[in-house]
Amino acid sequence: LERLGEELWASRIWTKPFPGGRGAHALVEAALVLRAEAPDDPIEQAIIYLPGGLGGFRAKDWPTGRQATYSLPFAVALVLATGAAPLEAFVRPATTPPAVGALFDRIRMLDDASGSERGAVEVVHRSGRVSRRTAERASGHPGNPLSDDARLAKLWPCQIGRAHV
Repeated sequence: LERLGEELWASRIWTKPFPGGRGAHALVEAALVLRAEAPDDPIEQAIIYLPGGLGGFRAKDWPTGRQATYSLPFAVALVLATGAAPLEAFVRPATTPPAVGALFDRIRMLDDASGSERGAVEVVHRSGRVSRRTAERASGHPGNPLSDDARLAKLWPCQIGRAHV
């Protein structure tokens, strides 16, 4: 009881911007940035450079049901193909557009030898352009909290019944 009230545990709470494992969120956000940089340049291949500790996210088979929440290649393919990570896609991956499955099959996962704490995503476009983004601290971390708009964007689909979970 000596230190009671000195540290509030609520300060450690994360608000996850996406479904699934929190460790994958920084890479999903890196993929979203890459897609926004060239939304009209079709993607030929994506490479996910995994930092140590994310080996459990290496699922190589197309996920069924809620397995998608822990499939990093699925999450990255989803955001690269569609520009979004809706909850419904992680619950029912079979309902995603065909472009997601096609890109999923063209994702490679390699160990990140750069020493980055969070890994990186590299995209090879059909035009020959290659883009790479090192993942940063994920949104929702206490040191990088979600904005009010981002929080509402996450919660609104649940409120209007589109999430179906």
